[in-house]
Amino acid sequence: MLISLKGTPHTKMNIEREQIEAIAFSPDNTTLATATAQIIKVIDSKTGQLLHQWDGGGDVQFTPDGRTLVGFIKPAAENAQASLRAWDVKSGKILQTIPLKRSDIDRPFPIFDISSKGDSLIVATDYSNRIEKWDLNIGKLQQTWASEQQGKITTLALTPDDQTVILAQNNSLLFLSLSSGKIIKKANAYSVLNLMVDQREDQLISENRSELMLWQLQTGDRLAQWRLSGTLGIASKPVVLSPDGQLLATYTHEGPIKLWQLKSESSSRG
Repeated sequence: MLISLKGTPHTKMNIEREQIEAIAFSPDNTTLATATAQIIKVIDSKTGQLLHQWDGGGDVQFTPDGRTLVGFIKPAAENAQASLRAWDVKSGKILQTIPLKRSDIDRPFPIFDISSKGDSLIVATDYSNRIEKWDLNIGKLQQTWASEQQGKITTLALTPDDQTVILAQNNSLLFLSLSSGKIIKKANAYSVLNLMVDQREDQLISENRSELMLWQLQTGDRLAQWRLSGTLGIASKPVVLSPDGQLLATYTHEGPIKLWQLKSESSSRG
């Protein structure tokens, strides 16, 4: 699936005077979550209507069933405890809070991904080579791994079968087996800051602020790359792919959140 960002965005959402840190789609594409440094918002993706607003920020993700949203809660004071929090999307109720030691937070927020069953989190809490697995239902640490390479992990993503975590580290994409704790594949990729898995196409999209790259998930082969117009700036996830691979949301300093309807190269020819 080769995509183009040329043309007119499907929808534009003006977020007044806010620096967006992350964007996330619900699985059915009807809801969009945004995170600034301090505020998480849940928005109707068709109308732009605000549905919920919570304290928190840095990163947001929906569980695969779309019922839960996970986001980061910064500590209120220097020595206070940071955490990941899960909310019920429909009611806005807090479901779970996962504590993170303040000493673990060397970045503004942790990076994480949610398992395909929605019951666990893979978390990189700081700029080290360590990742953790947490039970999302009870907030318990289950397992810890360390990458074979030293250096900062800048982002990560789980494969659809939850057997492998893809790490962006040292200008490489590392495919780490969670069963063996070993690197099973490696690909060169410069300064990757965001990873998106397209489950339907068995592909991976990487982003480094100025361009996107398309990868074959099973082999780690690079299939295509294209440049983005505008500067994505410092947002943690300024580009996000919808679960069905049909919509792409982008945010730049030059304009509002834009939703793009993606078309395959084959369909554009027809």
